[in-house]
Amino acid sequence: MADESSQSLAVYLQGRVKFFGELLQALPETRARADLLEKAKSLGLFWTSPDQIHRRITWFTASGFHTSGQRPMPRPLGRGIVDRLLEPETGLHDQ
Repeated sequence: MADESSQSLAVYLQGRVKFFGELLQALPETRARADLLEKAKSLGLFWTSPDQIHRRITWFTASGFHTSGQRPMPRPLGRGIVDRLLEPETGLHDQ
């Protein structure tokens, strides 16, 4: 997927999918699924399974934001989009 299309898709998803940009931001320092699930819960999400975390990580990989594998690592495109996604007018805290 081209960089511009990936970024447009990420902005679109951020406005409609909870814990999208926040997860992308959290992944470099927190990779344990249980910890990411707790972070989601701290933002008011009532998830009981890491399934939603896995789905979002798959989206990140397909969009070119993260590498695939057991320990996904952010790619430059993913690092570059985080600040844009979490601007006050697009972030989860405004919903």
